Amino acid sequence: MADETFDAVIIGGGTKALVTALYLQSYGGMKVGIFERMHELGGSWCSLERLAPGFIGDTHASTMSDWYFLPLLYDFPKFEEYGGRFFGYKVGLAVTTHEEPEESLLIYSYLEDPSGEKSAKEIAEQCLETLRKYAPNMTRDNILWLATHTPLDTENKFPDMVEGSIKQGAYEPLQMGFLRPNEDCSNHRTPIKNLYLGGASCHSGGLVTFGPGYGVANSVAEDYGVEKWWPEPETVTKAREEGLL
Repeated sequence: MADETFDAVIIGGGTKALVTALYLQSYGGMKVGIFERMHELGGSWCSLERLAPGFIGDTHASTMSDWYFLPLLYDFPKFEEYGGRFFGYKVGLAVTTHEEPEESLLIYSYLEDPSGEKSAKEIAEQCLETLRKYAPNMTRDNILWLATHTPLDTENKFPDMVEGSIKQGAYEPLQMGFLRPNEDCSNHRTPIKNLYLGGASCHSGGLVTFGPGYGVANSVAEDYGVEKWWPEPETVTKAREEGLL
């Protein structure tokens, strides 16, 4: 080992170091050496007996999502073939109270509850429990019927709202800001002539902001030479004067 040479040496074998090595070796053709003092690579993903004897875990792998790794998955399509996997948590969110922790509201992840029915049941039950504090007679015997609306119901009604995404697309780094919904349609124009996008999938996104509608109106007016009868926002004018646009 003392006589071995490398094109690049990385001190510390954490997740970021491993990704750096992947790119340098695969795309740069470099011989990379990684030096790590712990018993295994992975950094904060490394499993150790930390909290108490017999309890093995990691220090960071608590909030993970597949979109964290999108560039890696795009650049290394064989990543999964070599054993790389993303496993989501069964519970995506838990709302607890210190007084009654056993009555936590559990929102299950899409992998565990693809239809959303388990989460909807949890929410409905907690709503009923809250209602009974003020109306004790609201028992199951006195409820004629109960209806819930799940993310799957939303998707069935609006096919473009996949997994119930009311904002027509995930809020991911590669789909936000000037890349929303993608680099080809981020200014409301599309590769198809005279076809424009003006919904929640465009900047400035979902919710009742009216931003996408304003944006597509400007794009159409510019393309067809229509004189705009609406004034330019002061913030946009200022940004243009400062050379930001």
